[in-house]
Amino acid sequence: MTGSTSTVVGGLSFPESPRWRDGRLYISDMGTRKVVSIDIATGEVATRCDRVPGAPSGLTWDDQGRMLVVSMARAAVYRDDGGEQLTELASLSEFGGGWRNDAVRHPAGWLYVGAVGNPADLVMVDAAGKARVVVAGMASPNGMAITADGATLIVAEYEAHRLTAFTIGEWGELGSRRTWAELPGSTPDGICLDADGAVWVAWADHPEVRRVAEGGDVLETVVASQPAYACALGGADRRTLLLCTAPGPSDEGRAAMGGRIEAVGVSTPGAGYP
Repeated sequence: MTGSTSTVVGGLSFPESPRWRDGRLYISDMGTRKVVSIDIATGEVATRCDRVPGAPSGLTWDDQGRMLVVSMARAAVYRDDGGEQLTELASLSEFGGGWRNDAVRHPAGWLYVGAVGNPADLVMVDAAGKARVVVAGMASPNGMAITADGATLIVAEYEAHRLTAFTIGEWGELGSRRTWAELPGSTPDGICLDADGAVWVAWADHPEVRRVAEGGDVLETVVASQPAYACALGGADRRTLLLCTAPGPSDEGRAAMGGRIEAVGVSTPGAGYP
């Protein structure tokens, strides 16, 4: 048991897809359709992108430092070209599954995008915006992380209660599908990797984030103040575990603005992507 958390900031609708970049935490606040950044030392919140069409989810940046954001309801990836100008990089509406959700970008430029749905397609978008299915028929591919060597993608299959791993090929294709960890009774949502090769998993709908080893052993558990839906390792040394928590994902829950970012120190720093 690592312990319990402290609140960094409250008053959010439904924070998701936390990303640590340039000394700040970036999140998609789904209910307000904003992307915001947070100074975790002071709790200061700044709007990075206002009113993302269709509600923002997965976040990342391209090689030129332009933010890429997944729109859930629009089933698209937008690029922020500055001045609140969002350009559609890729439409994902033709692919199977429900709302598009979390995403992770490989250093080579391949963006992997999941979906809420069972079955649902895991889609890859290249740097030019061309999209294609890399894995069909997954059980709500949700949180994703890529190992530091760029060789493995780990996906939280929300409705299958497991983490699934793939070997990443020369052109971004995925192969050697295998179960990384069975998590019976779980609803695995957002994930992040640490330097020991363990995965922190947000136990959606439960006030917990668990550190899991390959094979499924739970190494540590962090208790949050309310259900946790995503997590990231940030701070100057990437030893601050940052949790996105909220009363629930319903419209009523989002309208209550009870979402929080919570934090706790951990011993093993973050690694890999995001």
